[in-house]
Amino acid sequence: MKKVFFLSVVSLVLTMPANAQNVRGEQVRNNSVAYNVKDFGATGNGSTNDYSSILSAINRSNAVVTFPSGTYLINSTLVLNSVSNLRITGNSGATIEGGGTPTNLHQLILLTGTCTNVEIDGIDFTSLATDSTSVDSYGLLTDTGSFTSLYIHNCSFSSPHCQTNGIKIICQNANTGSDINIQNCSFTNVGRMGVEFQNQTDTTARINNAQVSKNYFNNLGLQSQFGMAVSMSGAGYGAVIEGNIVVDPLDVGIESAGWRDVTISNNTIRSQRARDTSYTGISVSNSGVTPPATPLRTSIIGNTIDITGNTNFAIQVTNLSQGTIAGNVTRSGGTGIGLFESYDCVITGNSIIGGASTTLGHGSGLLFTGSSNNTASGNLMDITQNPTYAICVYYNANGSTLSTNNTVAPDNVIRLNSTGIAFQQAADGSNNNTLSLGDDPITVANNANYTITRSKVYIILPVISANYTVTVPNPASYPGQNIYVQDANTSGSNWAFTTTYPVVTAAGATIGNLTNSTVYQLKSNGSSWVKMN
Repeated sequence: MKKVFFLSVVSLVLTMPANAQNVRGEQVRNNSVAYNVKDFGATGNGSTNDYSSILSAINRSNAVVTFPSGTYLINSTLVLNSVSNLRITGNSGATIEGGGTPTNLHQLILLTGTCTNVEIDGIDFTSLATDSTSVDSYGLLTDTGSFTSLYIHNCSFSSPHCQTNGIKIICQNANTGSDINIQNCSFTNVGRMGVEFQNQTDTTARINNAQVSKNYFNNLGLQSQFGMAVSMSGAGYGAVIEGNIVVDPLDVGIESAGWRDVTISNNTIRSQRARDTSYTGISVSNSGVTPPATPLRTSIIGNTIDITGNTNFAIQVTNLSQGTIAGNVTRSGGTGIGLFESYDCVITGNSIIGGASTTLGHGSGLLFTGSSNNTASGNLMDITQNPTYAICVYYNANGSTLSTNNTVAPDNVIRLNSTGIAFQQAADGSNNNTLSLGDDPITVANNANYTITRSKVYIILPVISANYTVTVPNPASYPGQNIYVQDANTSGSNWAFTTTYPVVTAAGATIGNLTNSTVYQLKSNGSSWVKMN
């Protein structure tokens, strides 16, 4: 890039319009001077290389530079170094276009050095580059230096045939950034990500106070495996991702990986086209220790997520501590809300609908994996459409972390079809997880005796190597109601009904041991539980 930049400067000296040095702008408020890019020789005709004229116009401080309607073709990156109090604004239809073959320009504007109070408003950015195999992890608009107060409003970004982002903010090594606002922009047909914040050199939070709001994202990751609407990776703090519409990203709608004190709220994330691969709506994670030394304190509130695929997650959090997941509406063929190695989180007031997969963990309304001390209350889990799990608890992927002390409160509403499963706990040693369905709690511990304390539930008893018992509730309390019980063992009879309350066949014979893999539909006749199947 440095060679290109210095050659571009030489080009600027040789091709600058004769009157460019003598252009006088109009004094405007805040000690800024107003300029028109065409006064510097830019044509905006879509065929002339306007690079030198544009750079001469915008590489300055204390200025307002206007682009009249037109397409401004450039074949080199516009590098702005340590500018301040600069506003670049476009009239309707003002487009900065990166040249295609042989130039294949990916980066249109690059901010470097230390920039302060820079606003870009009303410009359409597009790249004609067609070198889809060339990996470029930058953006049409990129900042690689330090900045304070960067505003990007009412712009559009498109790069359908190359691996570049719409906007890329990189604050690494000694660079820092604060107060960035990206609002009312459109990211459509983008080769890589829509907006990416990156700090991957150390654990120092170098970016803070970022807001991405009221933007539209559609069709992302056309040329890359990384097709997210918003990605925040590495250490950062203080972000609001709010009121955005996200349609068909490749792998994740909104990602926060390492940031803390983040609010992700009132976004709409959906699938618009049929696809074989699935994606995660919202992903929050931390790459540090488990639990992280500094809580992430991320809030995921009031989002609507409607996505296809049966192995995906509407909301997936990993290493989240002191988080809040509240008031979201999720429709997914996979899992509604999944917690991985997460702690002290509150999951409340969510509507979780769907669940097509019958694979353990995929297709759950609520999933705890290696997670502890979390509380779920006031949620609706409606999985009547397909046979699946409402709640699933098991250890993490390598089996080193169990799920313990999670509480599912009695005010959750769970809707199942006749073969739906209210609760599934893997035989992994996870314990002290309390599941409450309706008014009566069911306390579940692995490899221990079970007590069922209400009807209208479907319990899958975990696979065990020893013999344990399951106790049914008093049939007199639930006349005419049903319980479904299944032993998950594929061989042997390791579970047995106790004799506290009778469980009998239709002929009245007492049932002792459960037959493995068999579903027992038990109906209360007021005095006994009768096996109906």
